[in-house]
Amino acid sequence: MPQIVPINELKKTRTMSELCHNSQEPVYITKNGYGDMVIMSIELYESMVPKQGSQAFLKRADKPRKASVQAVSHDSDDSDDDLSADELKLELQRLQAPDNKELN
Repeated sequence: MPQIVPINELKKTRTMSELCHNSQEPVYITKNGYGDMVIMSIELYESMVPKQGSQAFLKRADKPRKASVQAVSHDSDDSDDDLSADELKLELQRLQAPDNKELN
């Protein structure tokens, strides 16, 4: 049975982590009574996405973000390595596409 939790429960990080790991399925988060997000354990996530492509994606996503002032200015030489949330989503979609030659 799917787990549905209101967004204010995210404050209880330990409880939410245990819920994600114990349920072995995505946990649906609601905001004002409507679906807003889905969270899951990393183990479940890795079982759902292609292995080869997800490793490269996660490696980029795990890079520590610079302070928001620096990230907005994009003055540093390594700003090309930082991806916005939208860019990360697009990269994940590209990696999950069935015709992605990197995954074959």
